[in-house]
Amino acid sequence: MKNKYIILLTTIYNSINYCQNIIYGFFSIILASTFFPSENLSLSILGSLSAFSAGFLTNPFGGLIFGYFGDRYGRKSTIILSIALTSLPTFCIGTLPSYEEIGIASSLILIFCRLLQGFSVGGQAYTSVVFVVEHSWQGRENLSCSLLAASSLVGAILGTGVGALCTLEMMPSWAWRIPFVLSGLFGLVSYFIMKNVEETQDHKAVQQSDSLKQRPIVEVIKCHLNNFMCVIGISGATLIPFYIISIFMIGYIFSSNFDFSPAAIMLTTTFFMLIWVVLLPIMGYLSDNVGEIVVMRIASISMFLFAFPLSWIAQVSTSIPLTLLALGLLCAIAAAYVAPSGTLMTKLFPVAVRCSGISVASGIGSALFGGTAPLIGALLFERTGMVSFSALYIMLGSLLGYIGLKKANFSIKQDKISSEYSPFLPSNDLKITLNKQGYMLTNLHEYSQAFVDFSPAAPGPVLDIGAAYGVASIPALQAGAHVIANDMDIRHLKILEQNAPESSLKRLELRAGRIPGEVSFSENSLGAVLASGVLHFLPGDEMIDAIDQIFKWLKPGGKFFFASSTPYANLYHDFMPLYLERKKSGQRWPGIIENTGIYAPNIAHEIPEFVNLVDLDLIESILLNSGFTIEKISFFNISKIANDINSEGNGVLGAIARK
Repeated sequence: MKNKYIILLTTIYNSINYCQNIIYGFFSIILASTFFPSENLSLSILGSLSAFSAGFLTNPFGGLIFGYFGDRYGRKSTIILSIALTSLPTFCIGTLPSYEEIGIASSLILIFCRLLQGFSVGGQAYTSVVFVVEHSWQGRENLSCSLLAASSLVGAILGTGVGALCTLEMMPSWAWRIPFVLSGLFGLVSYFIMKNVEETQDHKAVQQSDSLKQRPIVEVIKCHLNNFMCVIGISGATLIPFYIISIFMIGYIFSSNFDFSPAAIMLTTTFFMLIWVVLLPIMGYLSDNVGEIVVMRIASISMFLFAFPLSWIAQVSTSIPLTLLALGLLCAIAAAYVAPSGTLMTKLFPVAVRCSGISVASGIGSALFGGTAPLIGALLFERTGMVSFSALYIMLGSLLGYIGLKKANFSIKQDKISSEYSPFLPSNDLKITLNKQGYMLTNLHEYSQAFVDFSPAAPGPVLDIGAAYGVASIPALQAGAHVIANDMDIRHLKILEQNAPESSLKRLELRAGRIPGEVSFSENSLGAVLASGVLHFLPGDEMIDAIDQIFKWLKPGGKFFFASSTPYANLYHDFMPLYLERKKSGQRWPGIIENTGIYAPNIAHEIPEFVNLVDLDLIESILLNSGFTIEKISFFNISKIANDINSEGNGVLGAIARK
């Protein structure tokens, strides 16, 4: 499944999940009278908001448990587990008897449901961030992460939209329960969505290399404590403005200043959610082009300077447009900080401990600052009688966010696959592949060099099949090409990515999987294809199929660069009599060896058992039958590589074919 579809499905799931979590805050006034009855409305609201805050208190514990599972067993399985633990309490709130029916038990059950929600969200929310960032295409991580954040608000809009309908005067008093029940049932939809997406390649690579940590949070505290503390502040700064403005400020201002009904307040809240949905992707796109650190620093400084003046304008204004403008500007500043925050936080921890680091630290930030925001806003209002004083808490959050950015260490070295997998070993002309699929040359031969030379002027992206450690992909990147590096083993591709120039990463795309079969491209989409030392491991029919597909993938004027060992290589000297006999008898594939250990016992453990060695006339025929025009085809020698491959100038075969 392509990354863009995985991100799309994840945003759909996230919308449903966030709808479940956020509707409590939007229904806090109604829930106050239902489960925390009091003659003093303010005390009832404080009780309801306290239950709302209680959900955030379990976030760190959820982050600890689910972060562990995310790092040890995968991001996908962790998200699926959290779906059940979020949907069930949401459904229960919708069906919970009121205080009048079962007394204090209703209040306690409500708080328990919020605790369970918070426990699950603490593990799911930031695991989803890691999941999306790791699936994102190079150079668009902030946009992807901002789309995830926007999808959360789409879920909130769904909840508030239904909520607005359910609070209309014509609706029965119990209609507020409908969003909770529906959101709980939608958890089943979330399950089926996430069941069909793939695990991230980053986690697969760490898993394959045995680099997983037994106690990831201990590793975080021991080696990355500074960044852990910074993420607490950064996460708090992302949540405080949202909850102060959306959960507290809008309700108070529009009910007291303009006498809005609950339904009108819901619609007003929905309007501001739409502002966030529009602004977040814009800020994410901006961050990809300017840099997330720059955007977040400007946003935190702006929020510190303008939070109080804008809140005061919203409080004293008797004009609805002016109030909307003041609060809208606050939302815009906050969105600039929120949009790239997920991507930035993932960069502060290595892959093997990323879920634990982000989930626990952000859970603490949520518990200390985010979940308490509406409650503190209400307390400040109770003490001062002025809604604008809640902006002091927003200013505190922006200060914490700025300090977190200032103190964070962005030079964290990501997990190397393993020291034994260094892309520079062995220190000769051949390098063993990790999956024992033969060797990779450490230097370009004349046909791979021709691929590199052609790649900047190719009529489209260039594909390197079996790229391994990037002997051709990296020079093509350095030449300015957009490179799609393919290999069956994701570990090779991660090594390639780690060693590619940082300035070229936006032009690098990694595609793990087998060709033909697991990886495919649209017709007329590629500018050049290199298959060096790869296709001779395929059976005859699959080799033809692969070359036919390459022809379809190439744009007109695109070129296919081919290189392969031949039966004449010294390595297969003992096979030569059988090969010549087969060829003389007219066999279509005379170079097939089904047990390479018979002819190359010394290296049998480092190469596949099956090999299909090809001769010049055979490859020439296949290329022509596929529709190619052959520009060059020849045997060639590689003077610096092992004598096992070299022969009398015909141990290696190369071809350049044009569509």
